[in-house]
Amino acid sequence: IMRRLQDGGISQDSAVALYGCYSSMVVPLFNVIPALLGSLTMPLVPHLGHAIANHDREEQTNILSTAFRWGITVSIPAALGMGMLSKQILALLFSDAAEIQTAVPLLMIACMAVPASCILTATSAVLQAYGHAWLPMLSTAIGCVVKAICLYVLCAQPDIGILAAPI
Repeated sequence: IMRRLQDGGISQDSAVALYGCYSSMVVPLFNVIPALLGSLTMPLVPHLGHAIANHDREEQTNILSTAFRWGITVSIPAALGMGMLSKQILALLFSDAAEIQTAVPLLMIACMAVPASCILTATSAVLQAYGHAWLPMLSTAIGCVVKAICLYVLCAQPDIGILAAPI
């Protein structure tokens, strides 16, 4: 990211500062909600495994419905709240006003992906219970390739720059 920012005309010091804001302020806050949801949905995996072993379709449906309801119920309000209060949250946790100003739009963009990340967490747990743990790994690998290509193209664009990271 830093090299591509420099290719777009940003100085090395500025690129380091921008990437530092993203990696040390935005990414940890983004990961809070999916981590919370993971702790809520992972206990469902053994129950789902038991329902699968007993061929109990009704119980499987009930557990899946619960997992995805929790994902939606937790992630959407949390993402909206974090997005709308991003400046206040960052100001509460960090002290450098200039870095906060840089991080606010990055966090607002990143918050849009929180529900998808949370559903991915729940889906991965479900696929693991069904014995298809390779599917989340495959989709993650594909996502990494797509993200790398997008970052490579967008980071060097002067009007996009570091905003490409959360995009």
